[in-house]
Amino acid sequence: MGLAAVGVVAVASLAAHLLLKRPTPGHWAEAQKSAFIEACNTNCKKSPGVTPDRYPICEKVCACSAAEAEKILSEADLAEIEAAASSGKTSLEQNEKMQRMTKATQVCLKLP
Repeated sequence: MGLAAVGVVAVASLAAHLLLKRPTPGHWAEAQKSAFIEACNTNCKKSPGVTPDRYPICEKVCACSAAEAEKILSEADLAEIEAAASSGKTSLEQNEKMQRMTKATQVCLKLP
């Protein structure tokens, strides 16, 4: 799996793992951030082509992705996006936020 795929895994993990809701970006609960990073790492490490020697890359990219996503999305945003995505009805605003987050994640792919 290429590093771009790791970014996609990070974005998917972010949308899928919510523990608490808060109104503004930049203030995720530590438990939420930890859950996101753990889920991202798990998904990344299970991805095709990711061998044990690349696990540290997953860990770096996932930690960075959580930090970058936290700057863009509040916990409430994540909950709304998760619900909308599961129903297949994301709004233009939600799609734009996810695109911004995907761009931010690209910075993380340059770390390793």
